Amino acid sequence: MDTNNGTHTSSNPKGSESLNSNDSSLVRVRCFRRSDLTAVRKICWECMVACEGSPARVYLSKIMQKPSCRLAIALFVLSIAVEIATLFFFDSWRMNTSSAMNSFLGPSLSKIQVAIAATVTALFSFLYLCCAAYTTVGFYYEFYANSLRTDYNDPENYYELRPASDGDVGKDPELEPIGKKGLWVAEIVSPKTGKPEVVGTITLDNAPSDFTKEPNVFELRRMFVSHHHRNRGIAAALIRVCEAHARATKVSAILLRTTIYQAPARKLYEKYGYKKGSRAKGATVGMSKVR
Repeated sequence: MDTNNGTHTSSNPKGSESLNSNDSSLVRVRCFRRSDLTAVRKICWECMVACEGSPARVYLSKIMQKPSCRLAIALFVLSIAVEIATLFFFDSWRMNTSSAMNSFLGPSLSKIQVAIAATVTALFSFLYLCCAAYTTVGFYYEFYANSLRTDYNDPENYYELRPASDGDVGKDPELEPIGKKGLWVAEIVSPKTGKPEVVGTITLDNAPSDFTKEPNVFELRRMFVSHHHRNRGIAAALIRVCEAHARATKVSAILLRTTIYQAPARKLYEKYGYKKGSRAKGATVGMSKVR
């Protein structure tokens, strides 16, 4: 995640915020446009599942350190080694083995039997590791897939975004939120193409009913920054724009959900006044901030 390093905040909650990062690249936070959809979905996928430091990869690394997974890895490697050795060296090994060892192994033991046993062991070890990886990454993949079915299916309507001016009816008009919900992106001019590139997102959405029954409480969601553009104050700028909109629309409190595998994100939220609250289920942690 990001840390703040001397940025300034716009007083316009529906407008944008600009800041200069350490490499003097101009970063702008603005409302979502239709042309941003592909980039927004890509950032969600990378930050939750694919990139280094994503919660899916952190959780997977933690799972693979468990004794059962370590044993499965060891059995898999050993089985492959035994299978290769059996196919190439079994006959010569039996010929050079003492009669006592051959008697212990039995005359019926063939290299095919050893190879089959090694293959079965390797297969079961591999399947166990696949199941462990699936149950780990599957939670975060489902998070991403659910976003495509819900708000990221049609962000403009879901977050109640409308053209900023009546005359702006082009294919990619400037949008602004007409209610309390909203979706904002951070963009930076790419040094490779010279064109604006979306590098971060944040949304404000209705709070889930299983977290709170209080009226006028909204949830900070989809707070992502591309792993190529972190430590530039982008996340802090996104939070400030989102909170400015919440203040302007009289939102009484903001809550958010993160996981125990997103320690940098939790530290950033705590820095901006969010307090750890109830834990929902599994690795999910609830945090909130009263406006």
